[in-house]
Amino acid sequence: MGSPSDEELMERFCDGAPDAFEALFARHSGRVQGFLTRMVRDGPLAEDLLQTTFLSVIRARGRYEPGTRFIPWLMTIAANAARDTLRHRQHVESYSSGEGTAGPTS
Repeated sequence: MGSPSDEELMERFCDGAPDAFEALFARHSGRVQGFLTRMVRDGPLAEDLLQTTFLSVIRARGRYEPGTRFIPWLMTIAANAARDTLRHRQHVESYSSGEGTAGPTS
């Protein structure tokens, strides 16, 4: 018998099996980190986002629907985490450069 599919592992994790989450992390962390590194072009930030992504998987497990393909679901979580971080960085950078502050009114 082969190893369980990602979807089977996720369903087991949703049912309370922490070893299933560990298997998913071991199976996909490299792929997700590579994807995040390409998105943010910053290795240490990608490592942080990898942790954020899998923490989000833990938090969102109650919303995972059986039969949902795991990889697209996981990569959507990763992409959203990266976009949120990049958007926040851009906002902070524009604010600190003075673009986000209002000048004096007359």
